[in-house]
Amino acid sequence: MRCGPHGRTPRIVYAVKQRLSHLVEHNPNVDEVIALRDGEGPLAYARRLRAARPSVVLDLHGKIRSRILRALLPGVPKVVWHKRDFRDTLPVKLALRPYHASMLFADRYHAAVEKVVGRELPKGKLQYFLGPDDLAVADAALRAAGIDPHRPLLGLSPARTGPRSAGP
Repeated sequence: MRCGPHGRTPRIVYAVKQRLSHLVEHNPNVDEVIALRDGEGPLAYARRLRAARPSVVLDLHGKIRSRILRALLPGVPKVVWHKRDFRDTLPVKLALRPYHASMLFADRYHAAVEKVVGRELPKGKLQYFLGPDDLAVADAALRAAGIDPHRPLLGLSPARTGPRSAGP
């Protein structure tokens, strides 16, 4: 997103658990990562989030923890991404029917950002940005497992279909 609703480039602050912060901290499009520290409670974390003075909150999680944090950020407009319609939640949670996503996660997140800015935006390319030591750490882990990091890795993720596709 190059231009916010007022023609300015928005400052993007990402709030995420400490153990997941490496997934976004090297992204050049993210200005700051405010990581939830181990043992940190919602009041202390919300205080640190308020210090960033957000103009809007885009909740890409939509669960109880983020609902609490949203409540602790009064006066800030919020857009919440929803995995599924509330009416689908109970039958899926009770395993009465399998969950079928209506669109890909990246598309849902993109739609949530469009809702924040109030207009359609061009779709970008889904990317992961490595930190300076990430490749060396990954190579060492592969070597320790007896895998040559210079040979191709093949990942398989076949989709199951049929009436029992929700199971393992």
